[in-house]
Amino acid sequence: MSSPALAAVAAADNNSSAGAAAHLNVLYSGPGVVLRSPENCVGDRADPWSDQAIVDFCAIKDVVGALGGPSSGASPADFIEAPNRFEFNQPIDCGDVGAVADGKHDGCAVITGAATFLRAGLPVRLYGVCAKPIPQECAVLGTITDPTWKPNDVYLLMDPARVDVHCQYAQDALRNGCNKNAAHTAGEQRPPCSAEPKDPRCEFGPDEQAQMLAAYADHCSTDPTNCTMNHLEAQWDVGSIVAVGYVNRSDQPNDCAAARKRAAAFTQAVNTRWSADLPIVQLNIDIAENRMAFADAIANCEPSA
Repeated sequence: MSSPALAAVAAADNNSSAGAAAHLNVLYSGPGVVLRSPENCVGDRADPWSDQAIVDFCAIKDVVGALGGPSSGASPADFIEAPNRFEFNQPIDCGDVGAVADGKHDGCAVITGAATFLRAGLPVRLYGVCAKPIPQECAVLGTITDPTWKPNDVYLLMDPARVDVHCQYAQDALRNGCNKNAAHTAGEQRPPCSAEPKDPRCEFGPDEQAQMLAAYADHCSTDPTNCTMNHLEAQWDVGSIVAVGYVNRSDQPNDCAAARKRAAAFTQAVNTRWSADLPIVQLNIDIAENRMAFADAIANCEPSA
């Protein structure tokens, strides 16, 4: 959409749900929207969103895209507040203390966080949301240990112009992170796409978005059932975020009301921690039709018009 159209949307109240939804719909039409699920910081507790300490930690880790993890070199024992609490094993005060070489905060250094890129005309796949009917079959194998895991359907929705991409790949899998500086978190490098262009999990450079998205679309066209989201290894901050979204699916049942409640709790924690005023928006998706739209949260879980 043209820059005058963007300017018209920006003239609206972008801190309101309606204004944010309008802005996101313009971005989705082009250049796109970057999505980050905050689920990776909550570990494998049955109901982590009921633990305010976890929600507060997510509001630090996921908003700084993201705080370092096991690959940052510190002992996991130094970072666990309670058993199974924080999957990425960092102390809550990382956001205040930063990366201090004291044996406890070394791993607070920002490396990269995982996100996905969506734009109108591309297949619609999100973290934890694919074309399979059973939610846990959409989980990224190796990162979720709970056999009954279901996606929480809460996402940071970001402006791609304010997201710093370090590497990217067309399909997520057991391997995470960038090859550079051995920053891959699962201990296994990806082949460079220059050497293995047909491998959907090969690594593209930060300036190869067009090639990555072409490979992503091709893979989803060839094998739509097993196609998962594309993957950006990136950095961002609170200024990158337009809104927090909760999912309302029109192609299969999902607990939209619970997702909205989680989104509200997470957004409140983010706004409190960062003195921000982020709104929540409804994210209507239809995987079967590759359709997505953003709507005013005032509609709760009603479909968008």
